[in-house]
Amino acid sequence: MPIFGGKKDKKSKAVSTIEDIIDEADTNLKAGDTDKAASEYRRAHRYLYREEDITKDPEAFSELFTRTGHGLFETGEPDRAVECFDKATQLHPQNLDAWMSRGIVHLKTGGMLNYAVMCFDEVLKQESDNEEALENKMESLFASKKEDDAIEILRKLAEIAPDNETYKARLDEISPTTLESITDSLKKNPRDPALWRLRADMLESEGRTAEAIESLLRLAYLEKKPDAYDKVLELNPNNRTAQDKLLEYRPDDISLLERKAAYLEEEGMSEEAVETYQKLAELDPANEMYRSKIGVAKPDEMQSIEEILAGDPKNTEALFKKARLLDEKGEAEGAMAAFRKLVGLAPDNLEYLEGLLKFKPDDVGLLNTKGDLLFDREDYEKALEAFTKVTELTPQDADALHNKGAVLFKLERYEDAVATFDQLIAIDAGDITAYLTKGAAYYKVGKFDESIDALNNVVKRTPDDAAAWFYKSCAEAQRGNDKLVLPFLTRAADIEEEFRERAKTDPAFDSVRDSPEFLAIINK
Repeated sequence: MPIFGGKKDKKSKAVSTIEDIIDEADTNLKAGDTDKAASEYRRAHRYLYREEDITKDPEAFSELFTRTGHGLFETGEPDRAVECFDKATQLHPQNLDAWMSRGIVHLKTGGMLNYAVMCFDEVLKQESDNEEALENKMESLFASKKEDDAIEILRKLAEIAPDNETYKARLDEISPTTLESITDSLKKNPRDPALWRLRADMLESEGRTAEAIESLLRLAYLEKKPDAYDKVLELNPNNRTAQDKLLEYRPDDISLLERKAAYLEEEGMSEEAVETYQKLAELDPANEMYRSKIGVAKPDEMQSIEEILAGDPKNTEALFKKARLLDEKGEAEGAMAAFRKLVGLAPDNLEYLEGLLKFKPDDVGLLNTKGDLLFDREDYEKALEAFTKVTELTPQDADALHNKGAVLFKLERYEDAVATFDQLIAIDAGDITAYLTKGAAYYKVGKFDESIDALNNVVKRTPDDAAAWFYKSCAEAQRGNDKLVLPFLTRAADIEEEFRERAKTDPAFDSVRDSPEFLAIINK
C-alpha cells in the first residue's frame, strides 16, 4: 500500500473482462485468423452495449470502444466501427484517437466526407499542428472537390514540416508557385501568412526588394511575431517601421537603438536622436561615444540654459536641465553642484534629491530626507530602502532606527519592527517611543504578554501616555482579563479623547461591549 494517497484504484470487473476479449481478438488478428478476430470484436461490442453504467469510468470505456472500433474496421465492419468511435467521443471528448479514427473511416469509405472533416477539426481544436489530422483533412477536402480549401491545408503542412519534400512537390504539382498564382490566392485568402511569406521570398529572389518588404510587413502584421521585421532589416537596415516595431519587442536592443539614432541624426531630427542616445547611455554608461553624440546633437542647449540662469539664477527648470546635461556629458562635479543648488531651492523635490544622491549615495542627511518624503507619500517600501541604508551607514543613529521601525510597522512587518526597536532599546534603555511601538507591534501579532511587558516600560516612565494605556487595555481584553480592561481604557480615554472614539469600533472590546461600564466610558 502506498504511504500517501490511499489505495490505488482498481479496474472494474467489466473493464477487465472486455479488455481480455479485445486482447484475444487483437492476437487473432495479428496471427491472420480474421474470422475468429471478427467474432471476438463483435463479442466485445455486445459486452460494451450491454454494460449498464459506463459513465462511472468514462475514459476507460472510451478507450475500450475505440479499440473495438479499430478491430471492427480492420475486419470489415465500418458502420459498427463508426458507432464505437462515436460512443467513445461522447464518453470522453478529448479522445483524439477516437476522433481521428472515426474521420479516417469516413474518408476511406468515401461517404460522409463532411463528417470526416468535422472529426479531423475536433483533433485540430486540441492540437492545431497535428500533422496526421491535417493530412487527412486535406485528403477529405480533395475528395469533396474543395480544392482551394485543401490547397490551403497543404500549404500549412509545407510550412509546419519544411523538410517534407512530398508536401512541396504535391503543392507545386497542384498549384504551381508563381507570383501570379500567389496573387490570385491572396485575393481569396488575404490573411494567409504562408502566402505572404511565399510572395516575399519570390519577390526577393527576383530582386524586387521594395515589394518584398511590403509583403514582409503584411506578414509581420498577421503573425504578430518579430521574425518578419528582422528579415525587413536584412533587406533595408534603415526601414523605420521595422526598427520601431522590433523595439516594441526588444526595447533594450542596443543595435536597434544605434540604427534608430543614426537614422534620426541623418534626417536632422535632433531631439529624437538625443532621446535615443540618452537611452543608449543608460544601457551602456561606459560608452563615451553616446555621451559625445548627445553633446554634438545639442550643441547650443547649454548656452541657452546659461542665458536663462544669468537672468534668473533660481530658475529650477533651467537648473535641472543644466544638471542633467552636465551628467550626460560626464561632467560630474558641475552636475553635482547644480543638483546641490536644486535641493537647496526645493528640498521636498524627490527628483532633485535622487539626482544629488547619484553623486553622494552615502549622504545620511539626503537619505533621511528622501526617506521622510517617501514616508509622507506612503511609498513605504522605498522609504524602508532609504532608512535601512542610513542604519547600515550609522548603526547607532537612534533617529534612523526610529524611522526604520516606523516604516516596518506601516508595512505590517511587525516582527521586523520589534527587532528594530530592540536595537534602539539596546542603545537607549529609556526610549519610550521604542517601547510603545514595540508593544503595539507585539499586540498586532497576537503576542499579548510580550506586548504588556513592553507597554509597562512606557507607563512606568510616563504614566500619562494614553496610547500605552489603550494598547494595554486591548491586550488585557484579548487575554480575557476583563477586570483590567475598563480601568486601562478609562485612563486612556481621560487623557486623550481620541481613544474613546477608537474604542467604539475596536473589535478588541467585543467581550465587554455590551456592559454598562463600557457604555459609560464611550458615551461620557
